[in-house]
Amino acid sequence: MPIVRVQSPSPQPSPARGEGARGSLASVAEAALGHEGSERIPPVNKWLAFLVALSLLGALGCGRVQQEKKTRTLEASTSAYGNALRWGYPETAWNYLTPDVRVRLAPEQVALKHIRVTAYEVVQPALLLDEEQDQAEQEVRIDYVRHDTQVVRSLTDHQRWGYDEASGGWRLQSDPPTFR
Repeated sequence: MPIVRVQSPSPQPSPARGEGARGSLASVAEAALGHEGSERIPPVNKWLAFLVALSLLGALGCGRVQQEKKTRTLEASTSAYGNALRWGYPETAWNYLTPDVRVRLAPEQVALKHIRVTAYEVVQPALLLDEEQDQAEQEVRIDYVRHDTQVVRSLTDHQRWGYDEASGGWRLQSDPPTFR
């Protein structure tokens, strides 16, 4: 009597037997082109689908990189401006003002004559305000001493910053603090 072997179906599909999802670039290309389950997609269409998917991922990644760059430059600008005020470099602080603010103010208003800043504390870190991410606000507390009175005073400075596309940097759009 001959021996008959009966094979039971495997519980899991096997790519080696041509069953189930292939998990390869070809299956991604088939899904992108709407040819899932087809036996053969021309290689040109597979590469085309791959290039389209790759360019979409690249575009999404570029937007994220630009956002990260703006955030890093915002942090660097607000920190450098704070350091300029804190350590008595008014000409450096002046360079962070937008041209509109510079026109309204005399350089002496930022000169810090007879003022010594003793503390510059960020109360609320710079937050991006809009979809284009070219506007931000920050709140700082500044302690200072007037040389003539030797009295420590404190003020809160609400800063509004704007991104300047031409220079690729952030500029202070609000007036600098008034030390009384």
